[in-house]
Amino acid sequence: VQALGGALIQRDILARRDDHAAELIRALALLRHDLEAVAPLPEAEGVAFGVRIDGERITLRRSGIAIRGDVTPGNALAEGFGNVHWALSGGVLTRAVAPDGGAEGAPVPILTGARAMRLVALGEMDESHLPPGFELTFETESYGPLRLVVAR
Repeated sequence: VQALGGALIQRDILARRDDHAAELIRALALLRHDLEAVAPLPEAEGVAFGVRIDGERITLRRSGIAIRGDVTPGNALAEGFGNVHWALSGGVLTRAVAPDGGAEGAPVPILTGARAMRLVALGEMDESHLPPGFELTFETESYGPLRLVVAR
């Protein structure tokens, strides 16, 4: 009975760690996807050249934002522009999407246990006033400092 109880406790611990690792993988995938799709035009809501950083909030002007739920390839609604807002507050990294012509969605918690976030442009700006890449660094309670480098 003790061995079975110990095995169940270990299973629960491993399941929690697995869930937290999946949360981190999902956050990194979404961040990479958003940074790869940064677009310089059209400018809206004061987001010039695709990126605005305001304290612990990063706004990315990007393409491929659907106004409605249909995101099938080739759909004109899925190929519009919009803003993606990443914010860090109270140890939670959130993401909210605001398509052009639509209302901003509510912030969705993406990663818990996040502490600091910093975005840096890599390389010189091109003719569209965007850098060839970005480096995003942030810290987590479980994994320490993490660095995500994305080329456009």
